[in-house]
Amino acid sequence: MKGKHFELDREIQRLAKHLLRWYPKNGGDAGAGAWLEDHGLSLAREKTELLLLTKQRIPAAIPFQVEDEEMEVKAVVKYLGVRLDTKLTFWAQIQHAAEAASKVTTALSRLMANVGGPTAKKRRLLMSVTDSIILYGCEIWADALQKEKYRKVVASVQRRGALRIASAYRTVSEPAVLVIAGVMPIDMRATERKTAYSTKEEVGAKEARARARIQAMQRWQERWREEHRGRWTARLMPGQTFGKETRRGELLPHPIPDGPPVLLLVPTQDGEVDDAYHTFFECTRFDAERRVLEGQIGHLDPDTIVEAMIRSQDVWNKVEVFVRAVLLLKKPELDRHIEG
Repeated sequence: MKGKHFELDREIQRLAKHLLRWYPKNGGDAGAGAWLEDHGLSLAREKTELLLLTKQRIPAAIPFQVEDEEMEVKAVVKYLGVRLDTKLTFWAQIQHAAEAASKVTTALSRLMANVGGPTAKKRRLLMSVTDSIILYGCEIWADALQKEKYRKVVASVQRRGALRIASAYRTVSEPAVLVIAGVMPIDMRATERKTAYSTKEEVGAKEARARARIQAMQRWQERWREEHRGRWTARLMPGQTFGKETRRGELLPHPIPDGPPVLLLVPTQDGEVDDAYHTFFECTRFDAERRVLEGQIGHLDPDTIVEAMIRSQDVWNKVEVFVRAVLLLKKPELDRHIEG
């Protein structure tokens, strides 16, 4: 079998050389150069790049004769802004997009201080620039993000942007911060665009986009329900809640942490561990503020509070007042813990 594979590789190389050979214009062979001449076309040799597309494990750096010059096949070429590699893995494109988006994210982050910076809506608008960079041409390479190694490269950049949108702690997990910031995972965004592009001829561009968005939201909710990270956020924002559009208000500059970050694992006056659930729903230090809120909206339940906030602007406003008050009371304690 090895001998047969070797002969097959040799035959592929020989065939590729024959198909890609560019003959002089006065040559007698009907090669590619003659075809161009017959159709009134000419070749700009200084702009010509060669890429051999093959799944075979053969040497890609094969020299070719382009009229009177010899050229070698490249491992990666840029075509219409998309980087193509020999085996069409699109790894080079994903790496380049992630690097470019990372630089933009760093620059935009300087404009978005966690306290006193733009609102979440404006942050999301600014960070949409990075999504546009990452997703350029994704209609043809979206499937490459099914490989976890590739997905993680762009997901790490998206997570940094989502942390800025939500003004969240760095300890918040990727799935949770995307839900809080209202940013769909990048691999699902790419698949959504590919689906819309492939079906627009059948149902029209607008309908294709609408159907692709519904499918993407359903997949996102399924992934969120099955995800083992960010379960505190999942309790507050279950699958049927986080995908809903709301204009009730903006994310606070001091977010509710997902899980117990190290800086919040400090003993409290009542001897409990001070995590997000204890702080807002149990801690006796804030009983007065909590009783005022419950007198206005009823019993506080982490499983239903976000749903109630989305349904009612009045509930949203009252919960926001309570959260702000609690966080302002906790700030001196957190500052002392950090300094100590």
